[in-house]
Amino acid sequence: MTFDFNAMWFDNYKVWYDCGWYTKEQLRSYVPNLFLSPEGYEKITGEKYEESQG
Repeated sequence: MTFDFNAMWFDNYKVWYDCGWYTKEQLRSYVPNLFLSPEGYEKITGEKYEESQG
């Protein structure tokens, strides 16, 4: 059995974002740390995740 942190927390992130408790910037910061997949970010925010240039 593999532990899939993204799947486990995706629904929570979605609810928290919809309620205004999380911003796009907060969710964006989770992608490089592997707490949220780029696909999950896109599903929640409706925007494609692009890595910061810099």
